[in-house]
Amino acid sequence: MLIASGRYKNFVTDVDETQKPSELFKQAVFAFDGPAYKGLQSDSWSDKDIAFAQDHLRILCGLYGTLRPLDLIQAYRLEMGQKVSNPRGKDLYNFWGCTISEDINKAFESSSASTKILLNVASIEYFKSVDLAALDPSIVVVDCVFKDDGQIKSVYAKRARGLMVHYVVKSQASTLEDIQAFNMEGYQYSAKESTSTTLVFNRSKAALKRAVEAGKAPGGAKKSRTK
Repeated sequence: MLIASGRYKNFVTDVDETQKPSELFKQAVFAFDGPAYKGLQSDSWSDKDIAFAQDHLRILCGLYGTLRPLDLIQAYRLEMGQKVSNPRGKDLYNFWGCTISEDINKAFESSSASTKILLNVASIEYFKSVDLAALDPSIVVVDCVFKDDGQIKSVYAKRARGLMVHYVVKSQASTLEDIQAFNMEGYQYSAKESTSTTLVFNRSKAALKRAVEAGKAPGGAKKSRTK
């Protein structure tokens, strides 16, 4: 089904728990390098941070479904929204069905919290793979929205999603109040725009400018080219 190029000819499908990280197998949280993962800054995590993330963070993936941070993966190129004909339908949403939701339910099984918060910082394309009807009714989905100068700008929002994960992991945030305190790189919680299930964070034009100048947001200073 997924043999789309020579890359998959040597794809290893039989992997056991004794497998160690290598050139072929990378731990998921260190394998991706898009804007969101740059915001994640996982290279700076302590052993305590990684242990917390392993218990609380799940990565949505077109090829693997759900991943824990330290799960081993191989290099691949497959977006969740990609059309892939398979025995269950025409795309990966059909393929995964309620499997991803069932994995999320299992992740919450050991939680003793009175309110089980599923903090969604995934893109629309990827979160669509979560069958909300299949989630345990005790789980409350809370979405995060990141705005710059009053507007959602994807080039900045992608990094902001990673920053939120970094903040939650480093602070071990567990309540809505904890999450609302997120203030990395100039973002501030907007109570006026938020609801109980959607948290909005705004960054002013001045704060964005400072982040860009510091090289923490796309559009920062680039090396000059000599002729």
